[in-house]
Amino acid sequence: MLVRSEKRWILLLALVCVPQLLALLSAERLEWLGREDGLIEYMGAALFLIAAGVTGTAAVRGSRRGTLPRARVIVLWLVALLFVYACGEEISWGQRIIGFATPEWLDEYNYQGEFTLHNIGATEEQKGTLFYYLDQFPIPSSTFALGVVFLALPLFHGYWPWARRLMDRFGVPVFSLGLGVVWVISYLLLKVAEMYTGGQVGYDPNWVREIWETTSAGLLVEASIGQLRLASGQDT
Repeated sequence: MLVRSEKRWILLLALVCVPQLLALLSAERLEWLGREDGLIEYMGAALFLIAAGVTGTAAVRGSRRGTLPRARVIVLWLVALLFVYACGEEISWGQRIIGFATPEWLDEYNYQGEFTLHNIGATEEQKGTLFYYLDQFPIPSSTFALGVVFLALPLFHGYWPWARRLMDRFGVPVFSLGLGVVWVISYLLLKVAEMYTGGQVGYDPNWVREIWETTSAGLLVEASIGQLRLASGQDT
């Protein structure tokens, strides 16, 4: 019989397989799921908002019960705000819902002409600007940040004592390495799904990536629940 923790890991592994499985759908159905302002995008925004609420609750509980150091409480509040920011970026801060225009200074650099920062880039004509050099980074900023959170921090915290002391001193929340392994599996499956959809007529790999970003948001909710367990004095 599966114990509660085993069931949780099986559920997480099933979650990260979703992008690859959905890539087998027809282009019409996949577009309906992964397009801008589609079901998956709003689910991702909702998951980021849930992660923010859980993280904020962990900060409050850890402060009141004294189960978390002050530095960790402060960092958790910052993380909660970051999740709120991610939620806003996911739906362009309600731009298409409310119907306001993108400012000219932002529209010049934004690939999609939206009121967001994560789609900022630059053309060759804008060479020499900060946006241009940021755009040359070979890994998307969101993927890089998730890799640091899910993989780099747990590895450094687990295997380098000096890094562990530094992170503990500044209250950096560290997720389980098992969660990092699940995230790596999800990223590899994303690459497979992108290759599959990229070779099909009528498919857009960005649809699959939108779905993957939502599964990553789901993993962040799980990570936030782990912080709440710590704040409650429970094992993660």
